[in-house]
Order: sequence, then structure tokens, then C-alpha cells
Amino acid sequence: MDIRCLLAQPREAISKKYQLSNINHNIKRRELLIGHLLIIAMDTIQFSLSSIKTIDINFFPENKEKSKNKKIENSGNVAFGSNCVDHILSVKLISKFNVENDVPLIEIVEEVQFKIEEKSWNSLIKDGEIVIPKEFLWHIAGLTISTTRGVLAAKAERKAAMQ
Repeated sequence: MDIRCLLAQPREAISKKYQLSNINHNIKRRELLIGHLLIIAMDTIQFSLSSIKTIDINFFPENKEKSKNKKIENSGNVAFGSNCVDHILSVKLISKFNVENDVPLIEIVEEVQFKIEEKSWNSLIKDGEIVIPKEFLWHIAGLTISTTRGVLAAKAERKAAMQ
């Protein structure tokens, strides 16, 4: 059977409920009506962090002086990918730190892959398609952002120690 991976459509009112452990994560779906607000969490999705890869990182030390007493701006893009055969979801984060007027200080591109457990993956199949809940995508995007922050801190520290 051919399976197409799709992203879920946005919902009106969403609240994330999840439990974190060191490696395996569980996400559960619950609906709770409080007044006129429907709070939705997601189906149980068991997953683990599969790989972390720094695709590109650039420091621009020549612009460090230009950053003194200036506002530092951060911009970023998040993209999602999937490998339906191996039950992998990947999140690619492109993050740029610039001084006012788009003078670059740091650019980093990080990709984090998450392995979805087979039972959880199969529970996402709807009419021959894999539909990934938006709440879950938010969750793994957040994990990717946090991971990227750690990678950036470690690489910056290493670079500073070498100078």
C-alpha cells in the first residue's frame, strides 16, 4: 500500500499535554471542554530522537564590533520532512542572528530526526495517508529549537576556546 505523509490542518483551540522522559516520549489525545474553549491534546505518539546533524554553521567575527550597543535580531524557518518507510520525521531549522540592518553574526542550519514507534505510526494512518497532528509537529519543532540552542552554545564555546 502506498502511504502519503501529510501535515494536519490547524485547529481553533489547542493545548499540548505531554510527558517527557530521557529518550522515549508519549503524547496523548484528550479533549476537555472548559466553558466555550475546547482544549485538545493529541493521540499517543511514542517516539525517540534518532539523530542530530549540523548541516551548516557560520560565525561572522568581523561583524562583532558592529553589534556593540545594537539590537540583535533572530529570524528562523522550520521545515518538516518524512521518511514513511523508516517511520522518521525530520525537522530542519534555519536560524540567523543579525545586528540591526541585516548584518550577520551567526547562521546555523540544524536537522533533527525523530523515529516514531511502529504502533504509533500505524495509528496515524487515515485512509491510506499518514496525518501528523499539528500539536505533535509543534512539540518536535520545540525540541529541535532547544537542541539547536545547545549545539550553538557548544560550538560557540569551542570556537572561543580555540581563539
